[in-house]
Amino acid sequence: RPRSDPAEPDHRDVGAMELRQRCRPVEPGETGKAIEVVGGEGGVHSRRVDEEGPPCVGAPSVASWCDEKIDRMKWQILAIGKPSLRYAKGGVEEYQKRLTRYTTLELQTDWKDAGQVKNSETLLAASEGAVRIVLDERGETWTTADLVSRVEGWQMNAVKRVAILIGGADGHTPELRSSADHVIALSGFTLQHELALVVLLEQIYRVHTVLRGEPYHR
Repeated sequence: RPRSDPAEPDHRDVGAMELRQRCRPVEPGETGKAIEVVGGEGGVHSRRVDEEGPPCVGAPSVASWCDEKIDRMKWQILAIGKPSLRYAKGGVEEYQKRLTRYTTLELQTDWKDAGQVKNSETLLAASEGAVRIVLDERGETWTTADLVSRVEGWQMNAVKRVAILIGGADGHTPELRSSADHVIALSGFTLQHELALVVLLEQIYRVHTVLRGEPYHR
């Protein structure tokens, strides 16, 4: 259900702006117990529940970088039409490979363009139960920093799945847009469909390097 007031905070986005200090990152595959969120003076902190003492302070971390007891947040990229241009296929494959270090990515592009109504029905069904983000030229324009804050909040709030929906040549139906948690425009420019997919994956990769404090984003 979309928010009736854009200024009203979404419970799925909470956490990012409140965070002040966090524990060291817990690397994927590391054993141990899960992260707990601890309130206290100075803001909200996180620590592993098998650690004693006050929450630790250090490098950025998020709850999804934990052990096997907590699944990392999964990205679903649902796009009508498989990339066919060589440069786009190469870009998609490159960022899919890079993202395996940070997160789980499911890319579904096997649907043929069947018209606006059928496409929207397909995307709605495939994204059921996820935080649903619809790419649409009439949507909000997010910066990379905005997306970093959203992702941080989703992870700390234990969101399991975020689905990004890319329509066909005729875009999305009003019904699909109204069902979205967020409707965003990837750019003020009209982007070729396959190029938009590459740009999206690059931004997701950039977000994860920011969260890990890695130099790529600089």
